[in-house]
Amino acid sequence: MALDLELSKITVSLQADEKNRRRQALEEIMKNISREEMSSRLDDLVRIWESVDRFLVRILNDNTETCRDLTVGILKIFLEALPPNDKHIIYVIPIMSRRLGAQEQLEPSEEVRLKCVSLLRTIIAKYRDLLAPYVQDVTGILARTVMDNYPNVKKESCRCISDYAKTLPRHFYSQSEHLIKPILSNFTHQHYRVRLAAVRAIGDAIQHGNSKSMEEVATPLAQRLFDQSGIVREAVIEVSGYWLTQLPDRYGWWHRLLPLILTGLHDELEEIRVKAANMWDAAGRLYMEENENDRKLKDKMDFLTEDPEHYPPE
Repeated sequence: MALDLELSKITVSLQADEKNRRRQALEEIMKNISREEMSSRLDDLVRIWESVDRFLVRILNDNTETCRDLTVGILKIFLEALPPNDKHIIYVIPIMSRRLGAQEQLEPSEEVRLKCVSLLRTIIAKYRDLLAPYVQDVTGILARTVMDNYPNVKKESCRCISDYAKTLPRHFYSQSEHLIKPILSNFTHQHYRVRLAAVRAIGDAIQHGNSKSMEEVATPLAQRLFDQSGIVREAVIEVSGYWLTQLPDRYGWWHRLLPLILTGLHDELEEIRVKAANMWDAAGRLYMEENENDRKLKDKMDFLTEDPEHYPPE
């Protein structure tokens, strides 16, 4: 009864014209759902959610940044804790799409945009195939946020794209081409961490998406092998080495992949050269295993088993 009375007051305040009343109501919700004992009282959490969810979604369009910021944080706690149910996100995703995925973003706050992308990562991880009706919305959001002016939003969007590709590969395949150019736009960003996140996102986008985008990706990726940051160059080697052994149609793209890994063999940093050599060796061994019944390959392998006496020393 006490909870019902409190919820009744909160729902009235969430609809108040005064922003301070709305903010106080949101703070009260946050205080209640953040208590440690609440995690073991799922029934109470569900009751709170069912009382306030419609009002929370509306406040995503609130004029006050503090209210929007609090609301995104509250939604994240609820959606992490509640069992996955498509009715929980039926309004959340479309409103996020309108605010973040439109040609002109409606959300002016960098911090709120960052929290929204973080919320989207939570939804992708928790809701998985329940997101199928919203894949175009998710793609539209990420295609815009990965080109955000705020570096932290870019990085979180790249990580979110990777999660999206790995978690929903069947749906991601048809959407991947819409994300390639937006991700590539970060390959020349001034912050190396943004470039690093973009290289890793491209790795997952090609691995789980339509690999015909390789033609578009190969040259920008090769240019990153001359990046001033060793961490970025190493990421390119890791991505290309992974593709050499894991990409479903990798043999059709060897003319694009082999130059990447071979360039890594001559990097100025020893650890990158070693990594490239190990990945080159792994790709070769896998090729031999998968083609062990190829007579022509076997003849080539048996032709010269030892170096001749006049072979130049290393």
